[in-house]
Amino acid sequence: MFTSDGEEIMFYDGQFTVENMFDSDGNEVENASWSEPDYETYNADAFITALEQAELERTIIVSAVATLYARKRARDEPEETDEGFEWGDSSDLEEVS
Repeated sequence: MFTSDGEEIMFYDGQFTVENMFDSDGNEVENASWSEPDYETYNADAFITALEQAELERTIIVSAVATLYARKRARDEPEETDEGFEWGDSSDLEEVS
């Protein structure tokens, strides 16, 4: 949403009154239709839950890979013993104990 001064404002919650609306060419809009999502068609709770689950899964994966790198470096075994898994450059990983 933009103010009359052209300042963009992010609106997340609450109520507002539209006094004037303008199209992209600056012409005042006299009529506009508005429809908001119904609860049945838009539920942010499911989206937020999915984001939280993805973050949890990412944490688990990163931790597991860091642990594998740490164990491999501790073993100091040749890479050939790790069938089907390519060990990349581990220089940017933190040590895991």
